[in-house]
Amino acid sequence: MWFIITLLIGLGACLSCGSDRQTDSFLERHSQELVNWTVPIDSSSLVRGSVQRTTWGETASWEFDTKMSGAEYTEWATGKLRNRFRIASRTDSQLSFSQNLDGDTEGITVHLLPSGGNLHVRVEVVVSPD
Repeated sequence: MWFIITLLIGLGACLSCGSDRQTDSFLERHSQELVNWTVPIDSSSLVRGSVQRTTWGETASWEFDTKMSGAEYTEWATGKLRNRFRIASRTDSQLSFSQNLDGDTEGITVHLLPSGGNLHVRVEVVVSPD
């Protein structure tokens, strides 16, 4: 009898763990990788927002300061992302990248704002169905 009760408790715990993993969104799982590709090692003041889910998709954002110039950061970030994403647009103040993912589109927009001796960078990611 105790064996059956223990087995049922263990099965219930395993099922609840599995359902937590299923509720993690793609962007929640993928966002740390994107942070690694967009935030240089010398950065400071990293602030990450939580992943937001809407009817139209998911969004995430983070911002930080770096000692790199806008041109240096643009080259660094483009080098990190170019093998995974298509460059959609590039100006002195904004970079945009996109890729298609199994019926979804992932877009990354990087806003560059010189601030004192630093560059303030804000990264926004949107994953939406095609």
